[in-house]
Amino acid sequence: MKKIRRLHLYLGCFFTPLLFLYIFTGFLLTRETGTLKGASDAETFMQKLSSLHMRQFYPTQMESMPVAELKSADPETDILTVSEPLQYIDGTPVKLTGLNLPAGLANQVTYHIRVKGSRTLTLHAGKEDRNPIDLHPGKIGDDIQLNPEDDGNHNATRVVGFDPDSDTLTTETLHNYPDGLTISRVSGIGCPPGLKDLHTYYANIIDEKTLTLHESPDDKTPVDLKEFTYTYQNVSLNPTVRTVVTNDTKWFKWLVYAMTLGVLATMALGVILAFRTSKDKWPVLASLGAGFLIPILLLWIGIGQGTVTDETSAAPEQPGKSKPDAPRNFPKDLPKDLPKDLPKDLPKDLPKDLPKDLPKDLPKDLPKDLPKTLPDLPSGK
Repeated sequence: MKKIRRLHLYLGCFFTPLLFLYIFTGFLLTRETGTLKGASDAETFMQKLSSLHMRQFYPTQMESMPVAELKSADPETDILTVSEPLQYIDGTPVKLTGLNLPAGLANQVTYHIRVKGSRTLTLHAGKEDRNPIDLHPGKIGDDIQLNPEDDGNHNATRVVGFDPDSDTLTTETLHNYPDGLTISRVSGIGCPPGLKDLHTYYANIIDEKTLTLHESPDDKTPVDLKEFTYTYQNVSLNPTVRTVVTNDTKWFKWLVYAMTLGVLATMALGVILAFRTSKDKWPVLASLGAGFLIPILLLWIGIGQGTVTDETSAAPEQPGKSKPDAPRNFPKDLPKDLPKDLPKDLPKDLPKDLPKDLPKDLPKDLPKDLPKTLPDLPSGK
């Protein structure tokens, strides 16, 4: 008896904390009306305890990787600089969104990051690709035109390049322009920085495809052409993946299995001790019987009776119209097969003195003006 009591004592002390945890979290589940979609959805302390009860691990709230705002780009080194310190690792897939992206990059294309510094990185086409995406310097538009004022003798010519160091423009074909030719306007989207649209310039010929533009015929200083510069407007790097945390629940589940077996053993030892230490056995048997029957009784009392309904959702009423009131003394049992051409002005109240047993086979050609009451027939045969 002493060994049984000591074993019962130690098992009870060992499994009581874990058993209390599971009883408490199970009680919370009986009060929780909603279920969580995933482990990362657990936010409150109660939700985390419920997740521990169901999934055997204590969850932490997982947040998506932050969006990085682009600050500048260097076409010579292909390095991008962001505003805040990076929280990405090598190979993180991202997509760029915003206006005026650096030349060489496109919206909604997946790139992979290579970290160069705390705020610098390069973008690559693939996760294992070592060559960064080539960032181009600003390029001239595809349809930049020089429009001479004397358009009858000199045609408009397309500009395909420019040199900011020498301030020269390069035309696609031989321009055949003379010195001092008036250029009424430079048209197109993506003009070299320094030129103004709807502004008059004067040409200075360098060769058959090269020229400079001047503010006046006597001005020897060409218009100052500059490199393209970009003003990034809300350009951001958006990670396309989320951090995935895998929880190892194997060892904790083994402890739960051991707790289940240990609690069963502890309860069995408690019953044995109750029988051996009690002089009267009937209180022990009564307690066991009550503990078995009362839960079954409560479950049986809580069983509801199913009801069948044929209610359907009614169509919405139109404004200004109301439904007519149904007659109060309408018969409960209507015949199933009613004729389609019933008159609209049927009486609301059926006569009370209708014969109960009508003949089944009535002639089809009955006259319409039958008397309401039948005459007294002779009683003889």
